[in-house]
Amino acid sequence: MNGLVRVLYKVGDLLAKAMYLHFLWVVFTLAGLVIVGVMPATASVFSVIRKWLMKENDVPIFRTFINSYKSFFIETNLLGLIYFSIGLFLYFDLRIVNAELHMDLIRIFVFIAGFLYLSMCLFLLPVYVHLNLSKLNYIKQSFLIVFARPLETFLMLVSLVVSYYFFLYFPVVFIFAGTTIVSFPLMWIGMRSFNKIQIKQTAYLTPSPKMKKIVGFKI
Repeated sequence: MNGLVRVLYKVGDLLAKAMYLHFLWVVFTLAGLVIVGVMPATASVFSVIRKWLMKENDVPIFRTFINSYKSFFIETNLLGLIYFSIGLFLYFDLRIVNAELHMDLIRIFVFIAGFLYLSMCLFLLPVYVHLNLSKLNYIKQSFLIVFARPLETFLMLVSLVVSYYFFLYFPVVFIFAGTTIVSFPLMWIGMRSFNKIQIKQTAYLTPSPKMKKIVGFKI
């Protein structure tokens, strides 16, 4: 009986934390009028989840979130603008090639580029909250990881599809904890990738103590 109580307590505690983190995401996304709030708020969710995955006990959720939000605000919005511009460019390219005949080869190229773009989007925030890099290197690292870890890329896409169908059947869960539920597997898969590969550019994803000082891993 005591074991069951402990399990129920742990499940309840996890649900409460997931709901609270999602609530903070909603509040701070709206505080930034959505357009400039959604990227830093989402990055802050990943930052909190990263600490959970690193087994840091008693993570102060609000303080971690608000500190991350302030720290990430400008840079994540710039990254979001870059990614949005790329996505918009690909969208209009797709519209053009679909409207024209005899452009099958170009259409295939655009679809491949779109797939790579989506995969890079999935890795962007896990990379961002885990490493201290320049803006262009966040994009570069995301691109390299897509090719270096195809299994994890596939798992991220699968997690999105599973989340989508889960929320179709249980929309109330999305309303109260959606962001946390979507972000958790993405961050977990991202950290799995970081622990399995090393990228020789400006950082190593599984660094020695010396490299940690050079790269400046986020803590």
